[in-house]
Amino acid sequence: MKTTTQNHDMLFTSNYAGAPQNGPLGEVRQHLAQAMIGKTVDVLTGRAVAHGTVSGVMLLAGIPKLLVNGRAYDMNQVLTATPA
Repeated sequence: MKTTTQNHDMLFTSNYAGAPQNGPLGEVRQHLAQAMIGKTVDVLTGRAVAHGTVSGVMLLAGIPKLLVNGRAYDMNQVLTATPA
């Protein structure tokens, strides 16, 4: 399946009810983010694509953000992920 902006957002945000403390889906999202640590990713940053390794995860307003090259990205910005 080719990932487009439309179906990519659906992969990560469909049925998302809110912050991780708001139910099992939020907990799953947090575990998925933690599983990304160490993976090499391409993330969409506006009209450009950044490439780097996920160095950690932080919670911002209860939503997990991936740390890549010192910047925080939402999981729905990830285009590709491969083992480092």
